[in-house]
Amino acid sequence: TNHAREVGEDYPRVTGRNLSMHPIYQDASRVLAQTEQKQGTIRRLAIADAIKNKKATLAIASETMRFSQVLEECMAKAGIAKRQRDFQPWILKVMVYEFLMGKGKLQCGGAVSRLIKDHGEQLRSALSEKMQEKGASAHVELLPLSQRGSDPLPRHVRINTLKTTKEAVFAALEEDGYSLVDLNTILHPPAAGEGGARQRPVRCFAQDDLLPEVLVFPSGTDLHAHPLIEQAHLRMQDKASCLPAHVLADGGALRFGSALDACAAPGNKTTHLSALMQNEGQLIAFELDAARAKMLKGTVQLMGARNVAVRTEDFLQADPNSPPFDSVQAILLDPSCSGTGIPGREKKKGGERSEADQHRLERLCAFQKKALAHALSFPNLHRLVYSTCSVHREENEEVVAEGLASARGAFTLEHVLPSWPRRGLPESFPLAPRCIRVTPEDHAMGFFLACFVRDGAKQVSGSNPTRKTQGRHDKKSVSKATLQETVHGEEPERAPQRMRRSELARQARFWRLMMRVQGGVGRRPVGRRERSVAAMWGVRWRRTRALPSALSPAPGSPPPSRPNGTAILPV
Repeated sequence: TNHAREVGEDYPRVTGRNLSMHPIYQDASRVLAQTEQKQGTIRRLAIADAIKNKKATLAIASETMRFSQVLEECMAKAGIAKRQRDFQPWILKVMVYEFLMGKGKLQCGGAVSRLIKDHGEQLRSALSEKMQEKGASAHVELLPLSQRGSDPLPRHVRINTLKTTKEAVFAALEEDGYSLVDLNTILHPPAAGEGGARQRPVRCFAQDDLLPEVLVFPSGTDLHAHPLIEQAHLRMQDKASCLPAHVLADGGALRFGSALDACAAPGNKTTHLSALMQNEGQLIAFELDAARAKMLKGTVQLMGARNVAVRTEDFLQADPNSPPFDSVQAILLDPSCSGTGIPGREKKKGGERSEADQHRLERLCAFQKKALAHALSFPNLHRLVYSTCSVHREENEEVVAEGLASARGAFTLEHVLPSWPRRGLPESFPLAPRCIRVTPEDHAMGFFLACFVRDGAKQVSGSNPTRKTQGRHDKKSVSKATLQETVHGEEPERAPQRMRRSELARQARFWRLMMRVQGGVGRRPVGRRERSVAAMWGVRWRRTRALPSALSPAPGSPPPSRPNGTAILPV
């Protein structure tokens, strides 16, 4: 009890003569205790008004939480782990972190300080043994890859081709003392010494093997104040975050007259897509929050993305059939998500979700599904990339599967980056392996990506994007069976070769119309012409959620015709 009072057992905080330790240790331990009780995140609690030194408190609390297991093992070897119950929650672990991995000395007296100093040699010896066992040259290498945070991952930057060229950036970096090296030199530095400690290269960079506009620097490289960053010739952006725009524009091979970023702030993906479009065409960027929209506008202006039009509006309220949205050919949809793929936000293995976490996840999934269904309703849409920085299947494969089903055959999934090793979870739905997942083992943050493409037989005239070297995409055709298989998430089969292409295209347009007339699909109201065509085919107009089961005309029957003999084809 005496040391309990001395270190501040009268929790939440003691003042005056009973307090003999530095306030930062007390504040950090309080933040961690409240985080453990699900009262908020470390960041939110550390910037509360009651915290005087917010930056230092956030740093020590975050690092103590990150190294919690390592500290626990060191304290157990030193024989003081059981003493944690004698003191204020987390205070011993916070101060052991400061002693072993922080400043190396304690800025206080009292019972906790004396306990740590008395066992200082055992604590340092336990940490040294653990580092030798792991062959680690830095404390952060004691953590699993998925828990290491941003430092162990290489530093990625994107060349802003709207303002500069790759050659100019290479020359500027080499003039500043950086040398161009092989990518493996940075990703897999050679081991050196008997303990296997890794010799990490410094002042060097490499070009990414997949994204030519992305440069890779060793982990921990600080580029924030570099002139190339300040001049917006380089943009700090994780490799995984660069994949959506790359896939949507096929690495710049596809050109869109009109594209849209549905959830655009802070603007990294928006400006990347603008660069791949070479500032041509129109790129509409939605951001509902006014503060984030202001940040987005600043990023767009800084990066020189002149073809971007920022809208401080709700994407879900945009009418797909009204200008300028009725001509949108490509959509990048990276909605709000749990962020569990971002280093430091991973769920601990074996940990169960709290009720609050589960409720938040359900709300996020509902928004994601709604946003995807809305995006797929744009009439001239040809390609859509859906991405998240989440590791949860509920936010990834399950959202994509539901979006694919709601499209009722109008879209299928492109097999994204065929050489990428990690694919979507196959147990989710049959087409999941066409998606990709990114993990820290890929030297980037956790990520998920899927690419929807409209079936060729359902293209709106003139809606296809152009390819730089190949002109317009060839149109593909599908039969009624293909449409129904895609609706149920099964692998579409090729249309029978014996049927003429024009006949298949006519059938595909017919089924699309019938699903809208009878199934209530799409936002555009059914007009007089559609009703008359439906009547000619013997289909009664009604609104129902059920997919039409038997809408096919009699085999061999000709299409309906006008009084002058010209055929009427559904659109």
